[in-house]
Amino acid sequence: SGVHVEHFEIPRPFSEAARQVKQKTNECLKVTMKHTSRTSTGGIPTTSVGFTRYEPFANISASKAEIYVIETYLNSRQEDTGQDKIFMFLLDLAPAGKNKAKADLYYTWGEPRPRTAKAVRDWANGKGTACPDLAP
Repeated sequence: SGVHVEHFEIPRPFSEAARQVKQKTNECLKVTMKHTSRTSTGGIPTTSVGFTRYEPFANISASKAEIYVIETYLNSRQEDTGQDKIFMFLLDLAPAGKNKAKADLYYTWGEPRPRTAKAVRDWANGKGTACPDLAP
């Protein structure tokens, strides 16, 4: 489980990029998703149900922004299983001149994280407002 890192410049003011990413993160990624997995043990099929809760956070100042989402795995009763929480992504933004910002985007492998990272990049660049598909 490696971490993927992308560095890119954003051709728009830092405050706009930070505001857009924070807004879309709260709109699209403040959810709990149900997932079902089917396995077979000794020829006996079993189905297990669990949930992933996505929680967005944002720390924004005049000189930098840190926007991230944490994943928590929950059991079928939507209780925390005590597993380690996972960063879905972390976006660091900083001003880079008059109408530019620079970004460092970190995310781990495994869908929907790369798909979500693409949406975050689009939101920061002002190139799209679609919510990512959170299916694994």
